[in-house]
Amino acid sequence: MGKITLWLRRLFGARQENADVRFFRSGQTPDLPFRKAVKKPIPIRCLQIDEPFVVETKEGTLRGKAGDYLMVGVQGELYPCERKIFEQTYEWVEDRRS
Repeated sequence: MGKITLWLRRLFGARQENADVRFFRSGQTPDLPFRKAVKKPIPIRCLQIDEPFVVETKEGTLRGKAGDYLMVGVQGELYPCERKIFEQTYEWVEDRRS
């Protein structure tokens, strides 16, 4: 029994002999019955940064370019957001102070 089989057994349980794991790749949308959803209107805090910056996240080190936004998520997590994506996704609320 190979290492991968043991790992799959630990992950999915010993009873599942041939565990199938679906693999998805970003940028390649699979032909599945996706449903539409809209993000909840949860205000977040953000600040446009005028110089390149680096953010340590639980996913690793992420980089922002000059003009990108530093975001503070709903659980206090920090992450960069590209300016173009920010402008397509977010709208300013009346009070811009945090």
